[in-house]
Amino acid sequence: MNTINTLRAGLSGLLLSQCGLVLAHHPVAQCKALADDRIQCTGGFSDGGKAPGVTMDVIAYGGQVLVPGKLDANSTLVFTRPKEDFYVLLEVGPGHTVEIDHTAIKGIGAAPRDSVPYRDTAAVEVH
Repeated sequence: MNTINTLRAGLSGLLLSQCGLVLAHHPVAQCKALADDRIQCTGGFSDGGKAPGVTMDVIAYGGQVLVPGKLDANSTLVFTRPKEDFYVLLEVGPGHTVEIDHTAIKGIGAAPRDSVPYRDTAAVEVH
């Protein structure tokens, strides 16, 4: 019986520690307008980790991908502002996304919202 209780306690501890890791590193992104009608977006993880090579697309509300993109070595994507309404989608993996609406993208130093907090759909499901 002691062996079974020890195994249960160990398994419970392992599961709880893994849950903490999953929730601790969610995707984050921010975008800002540059002076020359371009937009600079940066993506990464809440622990400060970068995300080079991760998909970041600019999408029209009709669903058309306007700018297919990948984050560069600095976890940055720069693109010309589209004429139509759009949103920026950072997709780290299934259920781990960040969406930034074009109306939330302000110029450098703009107040009060020059960046947008993450929207991690997996974290929403967990809570």
